[in-house]
Amino acid sequence: MNPLRSALVTARRWRASQLHLPRNRVGTITVTDEGQAFTVYRETAIDAGTDADPPTAVLAFRFHLRFMPSVLVPYAVGLFEPLSILTTPFFAGLPGFRTKLWQFDHETGDYQGLYEWASAAQARSYAAGLRSIMDLLALPGSVSYEVLEDVTLEAYLAAHSPARSRRTTRRRTVRRLLTAAVAVALALGGSWLLERRWQGRQGGRREGPPAVSQDHLRD
Repeated sequence: MNPLRSALVTARRWRASQLHLPRNRVGTITVTDEGQAFTVYRETAIDAGTDADPPTAVLAFRFHLRFMPSVLVPYAVGLFEPLSILTTPFFAGLPGFRTKLWQFDHETGDYQGLYEWASAAQARSYAAGLRSIMDLLALPGSVSYEVLEDVTLEAYLAAHSPARSRRTTRRRTVRRLLTAAVAVALALGGSWLLERRWQGRQGGRREGPPAVSQDHLRD
């Protein structure tokens, strides 16, 4: 990752009107597999024709800034979101970059960047370089990322929409309830069999020796 070269390429793309800030996704929400909701507050994209390779990877990069404790989240967001655009030149000119969705979780103060790249290798290279920087600026343990190969941004957004996530959550809940019901049924069945076996043994012990005939005693 070469930030200086990226800044020069970004400037050329901006002058050539190849760099855009679309508004159609601003305000939309994506939900992670863990149920965390992120809202898009900005999108940065370049023309698809600026690179011959089709986009084949999505990078989800998450962190929580050190200077944004929970009590300051409502105030720091208003300051950070406008200023965060200043970082654009350091990624928008990198080879393979396609799109970035800037996202924020208004409950936790976590940030997420959703990127579309031409290849998973380029996504991982950028993520590794960005992590070395964010480890200094973010709360310890808050930096994480995942790279999804052969996935477009559109496909990722469709799979992580709030409606889709609710359906997935309901399916998981139903599966868990069914699993729990089967486990309880097996446990009750096993307990019943053990109890029947124990009662059978106890009954055999209570029978005792055969009774002696009174007629035999009189003889």
